[in-house]
Amino acid sequence: MKVRNKNRKNLPNLQLFLWVIGILSALPILLIVLQYRYSFPGEITLDHEKWAQFGDFFGGTLNPILGFLSFIALLVTIYFQRQEIQLTRIELVKSTEAQKESANALKEQVQFTEIQKFENTFYSMLSHLQKIEESINILTNQRERSSFSLLLNEIDYLKVIDTEVLRNKLNYQFDRGQDQYFIFLYQILKFVNENLPRDWQLYRIREDYEMDVKNHMKRYTNIVRASISQDALKVLLLRCSTTSEDDLFFKYRNLLTDFRFFEHLKFRGNGELIGSIFEASLNYHKCAFGNSHYLKEFEDAFQKRKKCI
Repeated sequence: MKVRNKNRKNLPNLQLFLWVIGILSALPILLIVLQYRYSFPGEITLDHEKWAQFGDFFGGTLNPILGFLSFIALLVTIYFQRQEIQLTRIELVKSTEAQKESANALKEQVQFTEIQKFENTFYSMLSHLQKIEESINILTNQRERSSFSLLLNEIDYLKVIDTEVLRNKLNYQFDRGQDQYFIFLYQILKFVNENLPRDWQLYRIREDYEMDVKNHMKRYTNIVRASISQDALKVLLLRCSTTSEDDLFFKYRNLLTDFRFFEHLKFRGNGELIGSIFEASLNYHKCAFGNSHYLKEFEDAFQKRKKCI
């Protein structure tokens, strides 16, 4: 509104022009009357013939002047109308842009609110996952040990490398707390995948939107992964190692692959356990391990070991 008023103030004053035209029109009339009275002094005659002559003189003199002034007034009026229309167009363009900016600001505000709601739920779920892990830790010799570490020791003792056999045995070895832990972990990953706020209309290019969404998902799932111990990651890799779409853990495995969840998994250990972990990793796409240098180092060492045997 301030810009509009400012632009209108910059326009010449139409009323001033009309007043000038009016004065210029009245001036010749006054001058002609004064000139006539000066040239023909005396009383005003009542002779019709003289009045007719005066009318011819008056009209012949004033008509061209008044016609010219009327034409100037018309041109000035057209000029002002054109300026007004142009100003109106500019104001409409600015108003449209302001509405777009306001709409975008509103969308961003809604997006920000949705992200806040999402993060509140996300961190609440993450905190609950950590509480579950704490509840299933086992106290041995006055020292708290991870139940996943103990489970890996049991797997190593079984000396089983075949992935399917190992997974079947894991189903019997798992206690209720460990099951709850991995089920809730799946719910967190699923929540990030399905509920991360997104609005592709804020992006001009669809590819930029998709890349940005993937990066945001990866950021949250990286936070989840950072809160999980190496032992829990190894058990998770073994538990979800499947290629069958009918398997209950197939969708779980796909989420882990999409989020490159095992990128920082350290392939280190002794005995048959590390062989079991490597065999299980073959059921995953390479994307599940991202740019892991741990996997590359282990593959090289594993191949050298096989050659020696």
